[in-house]
Amino acid sequence: MLYNHENLPNPFQLIMEQLDSLERKIDKLMHEKETGKAVAAEDELLTVQNATAFLRISPSTLYQLTSRHEIPFMKRGKRLYFNKEELLQWVEEGRNTPLTEMEKQAKVQSYLRPLKRRKLR
Repeated sequence: MLYNHENLPNPFQLIMEQLDSLERKIDKLMHEKETGKAVAAEDELLTVQNATAFLRISPSTLYQLTSRHEIPFMKRGKRLYFNKEELLQWVEEGRNTPLTEMEKQAKVQSYLRPLKRRKLR
């Protein structure tokens, strides 16, 4: 097609149309990712075998934790199920924060004080 000054396409309009198309595609992908991830996290139930592999503990340890209700679990009949997100949260709740050097020294001193008093008697 031959272009003249009357039917010359507007390059800015073409760029805007392409940007709009890209924006719609990105929005669609983001929505799919968010909804797909939410569904996957909610539906990811682990059996005892999967949970022990995921947590890297023995089945007997897992059964002990469930009998003492120290770990989140669901029971349907005689079967135990574990939600992967809840297990991750449970592990993270047990995370220890590293002690600073001063906190370490204070902790050592608190252990040593009673020992020093006993020796003086």
